[in-house]
Amino acid sequence: MSTTIHGIGKKLEQVIEGDRVKVDSNLSLDNLNIDTLNIDLAAIGEGSRVSSLVLPKETPTLIKSGPEQLKNRSAVLIINESEHTVYIGFDTNADEDHGIPIYGGCERVLTMKSSQAAKLYGYCSEEVKIIICEVK
Repeated sequence: MSTTIHGIGKKLEQVIEGDRVKVDSNLSLDNLNIDTLNIDLAAIGEGSRVSSLVLPKETPTLIKSGPEQLKNRSAVLIINESEHTVYIGFDTNADEDHGIPIYGGCERVLTMKSSQAAKLYGYCSEEVKIIICEVK
């Protein structure tokens, strides 16, 4: 089954739950600046954090918005500002074959039990910048 959606993200194809979805738009995230994001941290939990992180080329990197991952986080929002696909895994083996894809210009929210302290690693075949919001 193929579906076309207009007005969301850059032109791309992504697979969601087995269906092929085509997204076509002129929306560009090239000039997105983390400082312009209107995120009220108090509304999503005291102590939640937002920051940007550069993923080095072909190097699985721990996803965190500070010196260490936020203790008792219940969700992580990851925004991929690049045109490349970023893969999210649960260990240092994260890569194209062992990761959840976040396509260029897209975002993904990963939820977890706050007691899990699940580690997330980001990987990309090119150096890219992502925005991370760790939520309590």
